Amino acid sequence: MARSSNFCDVAQPLRDAPSEHLSGRLVAGRYQLGEMLGKGGFGAVYAGRDTDADNAVAVKVFRRREGRESRAQREARTASKLEHPNVHNVLGVRGYTIEGDEIELGGRAADGPGLDLLALTIGSEGLLMIVTEIIVRLIPRPACVQLVMASFADVHSAGNAVAAVIAAGIIPAALEMMDRKATAAVEPFARAGYDLDAAAILLVESDGAAAEVAEQVAEIERVLRTAGASTLRVSASEAERQRWWSGRKNAFPAAGRLSPDYYCMDGTIPRKHIGTVLEAIEHMELRHRLRCMNVFHAGDGNLHPVILFDANDADSWERAERFGAEILELCVQLGGTITGEHGVGVEKLNSMCVQFSPAERAAFAAVKESFDPYGLLNPGKVIPTLARCAEYGRMRVHHGELAHAELPRF
Repeated sequence: MARSSNFCDVAQPLRDAPSEHLSGRLVAGRYQLGEMLGKGGFGAVYAGRDTDADNAVAVKVFRRREGRESRAQREARTASKLEHPNVHNVLGVRGYTIEGDEIELGGRAADGPGLDLLALTIGSEGLLMIVTEIIVRLIPRPACVQLVMASFADVHSAGNAVAAVIAAGIIPAALEMMDRKATAAVEPFARAGYDLDAAAILLVESDGAAAEVAEQVAEIERVLRTAGASTLRVSASEAERQRWWSGRKNAFPAAGRLSPDYYCMDGTIPRKHIGTVLEAIEHMELRHRLRCMNVFHAGDGNLHPVILFDANDADSWERAERFGAEILELCVQLGGTITGEHGVGVEKLNSMCVQFSPAERAAFAAVKESFDPYGLLNPGKVIPTLARCAEYGRMRVHHGELAHAELPRF
């Protein structure tokens, strides 16, 4: 979608004329709709023009709800907390098939007849259709937000604490984890106030009504303390909450202070295996002779190991790729998946051969062919060929070693 640097403030237009086209902000790939979210409702996001921002992302509000949030709104907000939000909050898409026929999937209705092609399209990475308009759910902005920061003496305890929070029936607004390498990298950069002696820290956020947040924060503290937290702190102000988040949000820029380049992986594992994966990554660092700092969307087991390497050194680059591939293979072995939110594209084609069987990959290809028989939409991405998987099967990395490494690949 086209973007403009001149996005307007959407709060006042929403109050005055909820049916008008309003501009939103596209930040880090997500639409932030400002005070509009405080009113709730439904909207359509599409590339277009309005009076305030040329070629901006525009939003048309179809309906808004006054007063307390509805049950449907609350369920949507809760569902979006720990999972990638698109499936829950994208209500419909409009666009065109490869033949140029207009197509509409989903819509504002709660459900529709036939196959759920909307969810299929959301995860398709542009392989199935050209999307020109998206209908999204607008989520109310919470009245109160507090953040709990917990320190742990070892990564296994931190991983177990994540599982304990969810097992206790707590659905936090966010549940993030950073290991010691990550906190050491970001603290000089962001001055967030992290415990640099901790092997790992958790950031657990609660939002909602003030009384609800107070009750949930107390329960979060109880669970984390039982799980072995050595230190617990609760944000006393919005400024302090934002400062604690600043370190997590600046983890990737901080990596640039340590290394010429970094390779951010994106795999997902069952939460109970977080400690196991972190310990395995430490051993991989030694085998591949590269450093790695770890940040997690721990609440849903989505890990982001950040491998530090030098792209000007061909050997370093190759070792980084092997390191990343080994991490993803471990995710699959532990019952996880090779991507949590970043997708497959070209980079993870080989890893698709590890996670999915020939029959499953054939089913993916058949779906692709039914939408795009000519193979013109994002060709060569996401779905690996049989030949590629056959060759990758012969070149699998085992314990950091690649068989016949002297032979050219692809």
